[in-house]
Order: sequence, then C-alpha cells, then structure tokens
Amino acid sequence: MSVVLGVSGRPVFMVGGRAAYKTGRKGSLAWSLQYVNDRPALCIWRPLDATKRVYAIPMESMHAYVTNGGNLNIEYCVTEAMNEIPLMGFGDAGKAKSAVHEFVDIIAEHLEDMLKMRPRADNADDTLREKQHVATMEVKDSASGRIIMESKIIE
Repeated sequence: MSVVLGVSGRPVFMVGGRAAYKTGRKGSLAWSLQYVNDRPALCIWRPLDATKRVYAIPMESMHAYVTNGGNLNIEYCVTEAMNEIPLMGFGDAGKAKSAVHEFVDIIAEHLEDMLKMRPRADNADDTLREKQHVATMEVKDSASGRIIMESKIIE
C-alpha cells in the first residue's frame, strides 16, 4: 500500500491495500487493480519512492494497449514504459531495462483481469475523493449558552 501526496502535502490517493481488487509485485514495481473515480483501472507504481508517482490505465484507455487483433500492442506499451520509468525515479530508461520489462510484463499479465472487475457499487467510497467537512452541529444549553455536544458532519 502506498499513499500519493497532493501539492498541499495531504493524501490524495491510496493504491493497494484494502481498497484494491487485486495487488502484487513484479521486481521493483508494485501493481493493483482498483477503482479510480469509480472506474476499473490498472495502477503501477514504485513502492518506497519519494516521487509517489502512480501510472494508471483506466478501462476507457485499455484499447490503446491492445491491437485490432486482440493482442498486446507491444510498441505502445514499451513507449509508455520508456517514458514513465525515468519519472518514477529509475533514471535513464535505457539503463533501467529490467524496470521497463517489469512495467510491460505487468500490463501484459493483468490488463485482461481488469475486464473481470465488477462495476462499482453506487454506495461505495471513491478512493480518490477526500472526505469533506460539510458542517458542524452544536447542541447548546439554552439557559447557560454552554455547548453540551459538538459533532462534525463529514461527507
């Protein structure tokens, strides 16, 4: 499980853990199948990395990774891996060949599993959306004006 921090330093997104449909590791990369904005997605990241970068393939973009014949589009996958690996902190993608192979292998092995994910239930929490403070409810003693109970309403 890894937490990605936003610009303000607060957690924005959690990958892996209980929120994920499936998780795993392949070499120096971790992956999870989980819901991002209530849609199935394959997420790939480097655990214990200071950049906290997550590469997500939502189901809507899955067609780019597959050829018209239904096979994996290796050229596209390798191009994406070569672009992403340096951003994940591995350095030059030409020197981090094992990370590029791991990245492509994760896509090849788990992209089809995304199709097996059920639609997200309407009442399920979105793993991306932060809980927001909506209001504060106070119960006051009418005689003294003292607050007896205070409760925060969170959405």
